[in-house]
Amino acid sequence: MRRSTFVALSTALAVTPGAAFAQELTQIRIASAPDEDVIGALWGVESGAFRKAGLDVVITRANSGAAVAASVAGGAIDIGKSSLISLLAARNRGLPFILVAPSGIYTSEAPAVGMIVTKDSPIKSGKDLNGKTLAVPALNDLNAIAMQAWIDQNGGDSKTVRFLELTASLIPDAVASGRVDCGNLGNPILSGALATGKVRLLGRAFDAIAKRFMQAGYFANAEYVAKNRDMISRFRKVIETSAAYANEHHEQMAEVVSKFTGVDAKVIAAQTKQVVGTVIDLKLVQPMVDAAAKYHAIPSGFDARQMIDPAALS
Repeated sequence: MRRSTFVALSTALAVTPGAAFAQELTQIRIASAPDEDVIGALWGVESGAFRKAGLDVVITRANSGAAVAASVAGGAIDIGKSSLISLLAARNRGLPFILVAPSGIYTSEAPAVGMIVTKDSPIKSGKDLNGKTLAVPALNDLNAIAMQAWIDQNGGDSKTVRFLELTASLIPDAVASGRVDCGNLGNPILSGALATGKVRLLGRAFDAIAKRFMQAGYFANAEYVAKNRDMISRFRKVIETSAAYANEHHEQMAEVVSKFTGVDAKVIAAQTKQVVGTVIDLKLVQPMVDAAAKYHAIPSGFDARQMIDPAALS
């Protein structure tokens, strides 16, 4: 090679390293409902951590966990983030989904989910909800199961209530207008609803499942995971480091979450911090399986390790 040609080529590569690197990125399509607990993936994109790991991650906003599961099943999305109940329901329908990384962790010490009723509602206990209409983002989802458990543990009879499926962002207005009696929401939508002064907090339904458990996670088709072991491993490592950072920098994450959810960043910064998992802890997954079985979202209970990528537990 002539020296002048070598120098010109070297200069071009030095000036455009991003373009050369970008060609080597592997794309991963992710979908999630507008929940704060997707912050691990959001920060992985925002901070450039995914790109450093050779991944071009594109995150799409979906209406519900059920919609996410449908997208993963149809191949439109590679990895979904949803509640574990949505994952369990999908597996019950024969879809070969497996959990590959953790997302939202519910803890009663820093609850980011709650039941709302109108500000002047007479409802104060589980018994007061007997015969009422409750709104949830999807029928038989985590919210519905948790509300049933809460009602039963607080003097009511969950078999008497009716559930109405509504997009999460529409639930606050439905409760405030009296179209439904109660709804269960997570941040940032919960904080936004409470900030209006039109609704108040009734209770923490998730406490009825456990004081601490893994409520959501990232999942994919088993075949996709088997064919992309290295990529899944890199994805999981970024989630681990990004989630750890997000847990320690709540206020910094507010703008990032706001862009994805549409909720004002000031509201997000002021709300209870959403804890996200860094690794999958089997003991935090099992309570979800047990609750789903008890309230007939799945036919029967089983060992939670059956739904987890073995590599994620090693």
